[in-house]
Amino acid sequence: MEITLGLIYKHTIKNTGKSYIGLTKHTMEHRLKGHITDALKGSTLEFHEAIRLYGKDNIISEILEDNIYCDEELKNREIYYIDKYNTLYDGYNMTPGGEMFTGHKLVIDLQTNKILHIKVEDFDRSKYKNYMDDKISVVDKLLNKYVIIDKSEFLKNRENYITNYDGNVCINDNGENRIITSEEFKNGDFKSIHHNKGTYKDYNGNTYHIDKNSKEIKDFNLVGINKGFTVVKDKDNNKLRVPVDDERIKTGELRGLNAGKKLTYLYKRINIYNSDNELQFECFGNFCKTCEENNLPGGVLAESFKNNGKPIYVELKNKSTISRLTNLNFYKFKGWYALLIEE
Repeated sequence: MEITLGLIYKHTIKNTGKSYIGLTKHTMEHRLKGHITDALKGSTLEFHEAIRLYGKDNIISEILEDNIYCDEELKNREIYYIDKYNTLYDGYNMTPGGEMFTGHKLVIDLQTNKILHIKVEDFDRSKYKNYMDDKISVVDKLLNKYVIIDKSEFLKNRENYITNYDGNVCINDNGENRIITSEEFKNGDFKSIHHNKGTYKDYNGNTYHIDKNSKEIKDFNLVGINKGFTVVKDKDNNKLRVPVDDERIKTGELRGLNAGKKLTYLYKRINIYNSDNELQFECFGNFCKTCEENNLPGGVLAESFKNNGKPIYVELKNKSTISRLTNLNFYKFKGWYALLIEE
């Protein structure tokens, strides 16, 4: 079996002195050509925008480390060099690194305080914590770029940052990513940066966030990011993302998330009301089907009746709600709610 070695490279834009650090299992020159191609196609990644602005001839490239055998080590070395050269905060990297392969997660080792990329099934809360647990992705007004900062810093100096929270939406405006208010977004003049996009993977585990109608999906046999995986829970009710053919599922060591739960609400009477408190739908054991057939936001309506009829989209507190709201364009349902009618 032939072993493909990996390397860590650094591309620096002469005009700015800022760098982008990445990993590859090809040559550095081959990877640079890929970046240039993506830039010419209109990619909105900061490094690609810099290539379009300053030109491909203004790039200085160097190999930081090569002959790396292990995939895990390759990802961890990328994390190391991004941190060493501070290219997340003073460069073109938009993440801490290590995102090459699926089935892994970015964590902080509680003993060494180092950032690591580990397999999902190896995650142990007594040893690690999620990298983003105490962090948040925001736009720094002064730097005019996305950065990942501690939540404590965000709360302390909130006026210095722009965030998707508080009802803001990230849009692409003529090739430039910026955040606008949900009220501006409702006018219909802009589309979310995730509009009609999906995350796909190839047979090597490399991931791509591209248009759902992209020609590359068929040309390169790309499949959905979760293809072949499922989310389950172990005996301690910890959630794990594992392959569908994981032996532990067959033995019963891992179970479905709803195992042991009785979804009794599916078989009871649920009324759905609009923001004017007018009854719109009566569901008798067919709540999910009613939402699907009438293009209703079933997920958050379910959250509504589980919270005693709390209206939806009144308090936009988390990214998942924002994502559903912008991608599915459910603004007209703002203030709707669902009530579980006891029989």
